Amino acid sequence: MWTVEYFRDVSIILSRDAIVTTYSIATPIRLSIYENGFYIYEYKPNHSNRITIALNKKEIDENFKYIDMELKKTRNTTAKALCD
Repeated sequence: MWTVEYFRDVSIILSRDAIVTTYSIATPIRLSIYENGFYIYEYKPNHSNRITIALNKKEIDENFKYIDMELKKTRNTTAKALCD
């Protein structure tokens, strides 16, 4: 479900200031989102697990930790986005 193609469809219908969230913090899923032009962030709510937040514009928010996906790809060369 969390494939590059799925997030391509999602990105087409989103407004300019959209937020996509998922409880998954797995690198392949984050890459699937990232490859569709989203900026990847991580958020840790109080009394909960970390979540992935994807924005279609770069935003500075002290509550969100920016995830540099280009750096992640250079450090983990075997990581791949999920495809249909």
